[in-house]
Amino acid sequence: MKHKSFVPNGYLPIADNGCGDFYVLKCNGEYCSDKIYYYTHDSQEITETAYHDILEYLLDVGLKAL
Repeated sequence: MKHKSFVPNGYLPIADNGCGDFYVLKCNGEYCSDKIYYYTHDSQEITETAYHDILEYLLDVGLKAL
């Protein structure tokens, strides 16, 4: 069975928005960037976010859910 990836090769999904889009890290080999990117499934575009690292993302988005 062939598996279809949700995001392009070289990106690691860390969270979704519930509508098919993902927050991702850009990876090169065994290392991933600190910067958070956003993958839009409709246009298949990856754009930079304002989050400089995963901690900044979690403090903003994760704490809002509490």
